[in-house]
Parts: sequence; structure tokens; C-alpha cells
Amino acid sequence: MACSWKFWSILLGGVLAWGTFCVAQEEADAEPSEEVEIQAMAEDESEYGYFFDKEKGRQFGDAGVRAILATKPETVLELVKAAKLITQLERYEIAIQMFQKVKSLNPTEEDAYELAVQMGQNYFLALSMDERLAPDGTALGKWVLETLEKRYSDSEVIEGLLRQLSDPQADVRRQALQELRSHSSVAIPAMVLGLGQAETGGEKEALTATLWTFGEAAVDAVTAVLDSEDETLRAAALEFLAMQSAVRYPMAEVALYRAVAMGWSETVAGKSVPKQEVAEYLQKRLTTVLQDKAQLLAIGTDATIRVLWRWSAEKQTLLSQTGNTLEVLEWEAYQLATALWHLLPNHPGVRQQYLLTTFEQIVSEVGTSSEAILASERYQAILEADFTTTEMEALLRNCLEKRFYTAAILAVVFLGESQEVAWLQPRAGETLSTLVQTLKSPNRSLRFAGLETIMKWQPQKPFPGSSLVMETLVWFLTTEGKSKVLIVERDIPEANILGGRFLSHGYAFDMATSAKEMFERATSSSDYVLVAIDMDILNQVPDLILQPFSQSAKLADLPIVLLAWSEDYQEAEKLAETTPRCVWFPYPTMDSDLELLLTQTQRIFTSTVISPQQREAETRKCLAWALEIAHSHQGGWVEKRSFAAEKTEESGVPQTLYDISDLSQPLIPMLMKTTFAKEAADALAWLGTPTVQSALVSVALAGKDTPEISQKCVAALEQNILRFGVLLTTQQIADLYEQYNTTRKSDKVMLKIRGAILDALEKPLLPPQKEEGRIDN
Repeated sequence: MACSWKFWSILLGGVLAWGTFCVAQEEADAEPSEEVEIQAMAEDESEYGYFFDKEKGRQFGDAGVRAILATKPETVLELVKAAKLITQLERYEIAIQMFQKVKSLNPTEEDAYELAVQMGQNYFLALSMDERLAPDGTALGKWVLETLEKRYSDSEVIEGLLRQLSDPQADVRRQALQELRSHSSVAIPAMVLGLGQAETGGEKEALTATLWTFGEAAVDAVTAVLDSEDETLRAAALEFLAMQSAVRYPMAEVALYRAVAMGWSETVAGKSVPKQEVAEYLQKRLTTVLQDKAQLLAIGTDATIRVLWRWSAEKQTLLSQTGNTLEVLEWEAYQLATALWHLLPNHPGVRQQYLLTTFEQIVSEVGTSSEAILASERYQAILEADFTTTEMEALLRNCLEKRFYTAAILAVVFLGESQEVAWLQPRAGETLSTLVQTLKSPNRSLRFAGLETIMKWQPQKPFPGSSLVMETLVWFLTTEGKSKVLIVERDIPEANILGGRFLSHGYAFDMATSAKEMFERATSSSDYVLVAIDMDILNQVPDLILQPFSQSAKLADLPIVLLAWSEDYQEAEKLAETTPRCVWFPYPTMDSDLELLLTQTQRIFTSTVISPQQREAETRKCLAWALEIAHSHQGGWVEKRSFAAEKTEESGVPQTLYDISDLSQPLIPMLMKTTFAKEAADALAWLGTPTVQSALVSVALAGKDTPEISQKCVAALEQNILRFGVLLTTQQIADLYEQYNTTRKSDKVMLKIRGAILDALEKPLLPPQKEEGRIDN
């Protein structure tokens, strides 16, 4: 392919130069009018009819197109190669016609295989998504990919290709190798499995030689086979790794040492190694991997694309998936730590490393939901291994120091199940306990896990940092139940256009027109998953303006995208390199640009992006906790629940844990959200303030078109007044009566709402109602 492109590049360069010379010579000799030139070009059109654009005049690349068409491509392969070259000259209309001609030739499966071998599968993957060549070009790309997938999912085809690797004819072997290399995701597993099933030395030798051509990918795949229970297959894998280790391939050697630690092998490449040496080798490698991972997490972004190989016990085969360097490091750390734990099960440091790496794998498999974590098989295995809460607290402390927040989530969940409230108290010389410190973590998921654990314990006495509980709860309640993007742009119409593009991808958006407003908004909602900042907002001191993002727990994990125009590209790139969790992107002017932007933000390590289902589930939990706290913090005759200590001897008034004065702030806006209105109203019914009663009245009156919300607000108002009395001003009450008296009888809905509000105000003044079977004294 490289030679072919080089040939065409030389040919096109020569033709372009010659064409330019000829045109200049013709103009010097004859200087024909523009009309005459257009007519001459029009008469010389080929079957594609696009040598010259009569409206735009001569376009760059016309001479190149002529040179390509002069080769007269006819076959499927020739046409696709020509279309690719013409696409690079930006003559998409001609390329589309070529793809149409390919379609008219009714290409076969063999054509698809030849295209993949000659041009590479990646080209057709890109072609299938290139809207400039739709519909014919994209259709061809999808057809080739589907045909290849069908072919390589056929076990008989794969087996036939593997047999051809040891064929006497060189051309047959070469063709088989090219096909297998074009679809490595299924070819490598087939060859690896074939190592354990080879019946002759020749077959095994051919498979080994072919696998060697895949380099690192083959070593990673063969290493994954070690997790298989098939001893024959494992032995073949160890033999292959030993050969790779002989040429000092590092990862092959690591795999061999791990195999010895796990008891799968007694030697490393035929050499017996003492247990202590194995442990030292694995520990040294694990330390390096954890350091690399910590450094990558500190940077906050990873643009790499890596293939991850896993052994599937369920399907008894190798599976590949696309990942990045961080995922590769986490998986390697888990394998190394597991091997060390098998070797030294009682070593404190090894046990900590095993917990750390295993917890990260659990979160990568099931997510951060505590229910999913508790139900996972790996977590149950941890419980059966008799790890103590002291070990978990030490792990949590270590994770917070090194910013391994994913593992910290599991440690918090484990402590939460222990019901040991003593962990809320700090150690000597500390201000806050390790568990309470999670409420100050920049990781959203860890903060929620810490809050959930503390609310599960229902502490009855104040503890250091208890104020952080209410602060965290209030922040999680500042939600609309959907993911949002904050667009920071001075030009409001431009921001609205960009926001519309985000809406089409499922993201709501808010706007800010200054750096000050940006931080005020960003800290006011738990829904933001991205901040898109126009470089113009940053002025001349971008580092100073972005500094609060790394200093605030609510913002430190929020991805930043710097939107730049052409004159700002260099500065944006430089700033993105020095700012954690930050990337830059040219200002999106089309929907396709935004798709690329969202793809690029996936490079950022963040906990802000969660599913809508998880966001709603977390909000409902927070609403339930808000109701419980509000209920428990009322004095006098109100029934007591949890979260309140015994009455003090001096005053006889219950001592409360939390300051609930800010709780109404996020709950009142939630009255307007149908999804959460009932839960918000239930909690507000227990907050006896004039602001709450005024809000319930206002939302009830505004709910003419949403009668369910009005009914919930009136019911909450009635309960609130019965508990705390009427807290509205006399003027507000007078206005409500005036509004009711002036309401038209024909407006039955509003008349009913206003009447219900007045009934709630008057109910405490009415005599107690007798209920059947009960006599009021």
C-alpha cells in the first residue's frame, strides 16, 4: 500500500506540475476568453462529467483527477483505489460516482476480502462514517466490514486459513497470512488456541512463526490464555512466552514470573527461580506500574488506544476490546497483585495491593452503584477472604493520599456494611476521620459513597466534620436529573447555537458570559459533566482563571474543553497540556464537529459522567435522606426519629446533628420537576420557615396546568402549617383571600387550588374532627 501511494504521489505531482505549465503556456500564447475556455472544457468531459465546475471555475485538483481517470479504472479494486485518491483531492462528487460504479459491478465476498487485504480494514471503517461520501461510499464501507465480520466469524474459514499457513505453496501461505493479519481480533485467538490443539510439529511451528509477526499483540493475547483452566493450552502458551522471553521481550518475562507465583509453572524459561526472587521481581514490576498509573491519573487525560485481551471462562476463548493505557496498567497491576497475594497471602503490603487492584476491577465491571458492588462475585470473594475493617480503613487512607479514588469507593462500601460508627472519629492528631475526608474528595462517586455510608449508619451524636454531611447532601440535591454542559461564551447567540448542538446529543446546557459567572454556575449544580470555554473568556491570564478548578472539590473532576478559533490554536494547545482534565478543540461549527469533540472528551478521566438511571437513583436516595433529617430535627411535640441525640439536661431540647437551614434551598426548585416533586414536597413539609410556606403557595398557584404538583404542594402546606403554624405575613394571607374572591367561577381549576390553600390556612383554627371509633376529649 505504501509503494502504491508513493507511486501515485509522484505521478500526481508530475501531472499537476505539467498541467500548470501547459495552462500557463496556453494563456501566454492565445489568451482565450473565459467563455471559450469553459466551452472547451465542457466539450472534453468524460463519463464522470466533473472535470470543470462552471460556477466556481477551475478547481484545485482537476489535473490530478484527469491523471487518475486516465488510468481507466474498471475493476472493483481499481475503482476503490481511484476513489480514495480522488477523495484526497476533495472531489467527493467524482468519488461518489466511482462508488456507484462499484455497486453496479455487484462485488462479491471475494472482492471484499481482496479490498481488505490490499487497502486495510481501517480504511473501510473510516469510509463507513464519512458523510461526505454518503450514501454510496458509506454503504460500501459498511458492506465490506459486514462481509469481513461474517467471514471471520466462520470457524471453518479460520481453520482453513490456519491450515494454509503450513501449505507447501508460498503464495497460499502469504495470502492466508495477509487475511489473518487483516482481522487480528479473531485471527490471534484462533492461532493461540491452535497452539494447544496442533497435532503435528509443522502446524505448531507455522502458528508460532505467524504469531511472532504480530509482536506485542500476540504476547498480550498469549498471556491472557494463562487464565484458562486448560492445562494443555496453558503449557503451549508458556512455551511461546518462553521463546519470546529468550529475546528479552519484557512482558513475556513478566508473564512467566507470574505463572510461577500462581503455580502454573515451576520455571521461568526453563530456569528454576527461588520464591523470594519471584516475589521481588513481581513487586518491583508492580511498584513501577502503580507509579505510572498515578502519574497518568494526575495528568487527567489519555489519548492512547490500546487493545485489551481477556480470557472468557464462560465462552472458553480469548476476547479483545478497545481501551487505553490506564486500563492496561490497571489490568496488569491486578494480575501482578493477585500473583503476589497467592505467593504471600499474609503480607500486609501485598494484601493492600491486592485489595486496591481488585476493587478497581470490580468498579470497571459493575460501576459505582453500591447495590451492584455488593452483588458482584469478586466482592463476595473479598468477603470470604476475611479482610478486616482496619485493613479497609488503611486502604482508604492510602487511596486518598495517592488519588486512587476508584478503589476508595469499594473501601467505603465495605466500611459501610460494617456498621462501625467509630470510624467517624478521627485518629489522634487528625482533624477529620478518613471516612469523613471522602466528602471533600474531587471524585463525585466517592463523595456519594461516603455520604451514603454515613446516612446508613444514622449517627446519634455530633462528630468532627458533620457539617460536611449537610453541605454534600445539599450539593447532590442541586439537580434536574439530567446531564448538563456549561457553555462559557460572551456571544449569547453563538452559545445558543452551540447549546442546540449539545441538545441534539442528549445534553442540556446552561450559559455563562464571564469567568466569575462560570464558577458561580459550575458550583451550583451537580449535573454538569463538561465545561466548554471560549478561549476569548480567558483573556491574558488563563492559568489564574482556571486555577479554581483544581482547588474546589466540586470542580476538580469536571472536564474542561477549550474552544479555540484559528488564531488561538497554539495557545489553547499549550494550556491544555498544562491543565489537568483539559483538552482543546477548534470551535465547533457543524454537528459533525461536536461528535468529534465528545469523542475527544472521552480521553478525560472523570467521575462526572454517569447514566441518567444512576443519577435519578442517587437523587431519590438524597431526597429520602433529606426527609429523614428534616423530620428528626424538629423540637417540641414532633415525633422523633434518627439523627438526634438525647435531650440535654440543661434545656430539655434535643441536640441536633446537622444545620438544616440550607436544606430548603435545593428542595424548592425541585417542586417544579415532575420526577421529584412528591419527594421534595414531603421533605419541605417538615421545614418550618416562612420561605418554605411561601414557596409551597407559589408553586401550587403556578400549577394550573400541572394539577398533580399543585395537589402535592397544598398537601405539604397543610402538614407544614399543622406542625409549625401559619408563617405567612398578614399581607400574604390577605392577598390569597382577595385572589380567591376575584376568581371567576368559570375558572374551576384555579378556584379549587386557591380554595384548598385557604382551607390549609384555616385548618388549625377548626375544632378537632371526630373519627369513627375514637372520642376526642
